[in-house]
Amino acid sequence: MEIDPIVLIGTFIVIVTGVILGYSFSPKRGEKKFGEPNGALQKYAKSGTMKVPLSKKVKLTHDTYLFVYDLPEKDITLGLGVGHHIVIHDKIPTKEFPNGEEIQRKYTPTSPTDQKGTFEMVIKIYRPNEHPKFPDGGMLTPKLEKMEIGDTITISGPIGRFTYYGHGQCKIVEKGQNGAKRNMKVTEIGMIAGGTGITPMYQVIQAILSDPTDQTKASLLFANKSENDILIKDLLDAAAKDPRITVYYTLDKASQGWTGFEGFVSKEMLQKTMPYPGKNRLVTFCGPSPMNKMNLEHLQGLGYNQNQLFKF
Repeated sequence: MEIDPIVLIGTFIVIVTGVILGYSFSPKRGEKKFGEPNGALQKYAKSGTMKVPLSKKVKLTHDTYLFVYDLPEKDITLGLGVGHHIVIHDKIPTKEFPNGEEIQRKYTPTSPTDQKGTFEMVIKIYRPNEHPKFPDGGMLTPKLEKMEIGDTITISGPIGRFTYYGHGQCKIVEKGQNGAKRNMKVTEIGMIAGGTGITPMYQVIQAILSDPTDQTKASLLFANKSENDILIKDLLDAAAKDPRITVYYTLDKASQGWTGFEGFVSKEMLQKTMPYPGKNRLVTFCGPSPMNKMNLEHLQGLGYNQNQLFKF
């Protein structure tokens, strides 16, 4: 039988490509590999949502709590990939909908993605008459603050377009391009976070630190209004003791003796704190919309192209 040489060449290319891709995403001996999520969300919320009970609540600051929720099984994970988040669903009475308005809020757990039996979230509470921009307070967080042990929340997920697999291997699902997927290998990850936007960054930092053989470096610039507003600062400072992790802070208004940056995130700050826009480098950012927009302008001005940037 005569074989078409074009078919033969095409087959060879497919095989070689498969081998190369398979090799690049396969862990070496001793490396930790984060696979596709397979946990409680996949088992108990396949067709929608699941309820989880509160097992612990710790007040961290005047407006921030650590919430710990139990999973249906002690030996099961939540089912998030590194870089993913969950959605909390609730029905809250409002002026327009006195019988309850259906709301959804996205949160990234601060516990490791491979933690079994429970998961944790650090959440800032927006109470009425405390924030000028939100005079009515948040719709969900005041209710979370009043939760008692045993009360449940309804969650769904996992949600997320960015996944970190370990050793610099990332997958990005493009937005607005029919879900096109892009795999990339990075040696350095820059992170810019504002307020509660720190949680997806910390999830990736945790993943790097959980594997001593992962040599990926991460540089974080964390922006807050004041020193008292810095979420999980103790955890970030502990992470920064590892030479792979560098953490910088900037405050809108710094008190006397502050040694970090002061002011809104600027182009000059990013130039000093982010990896230079070379090969195998990625900068991620997460914060309020105006901050994200400004970060994008600054980063593009510094020479980063669209494939080197990702907004959570």
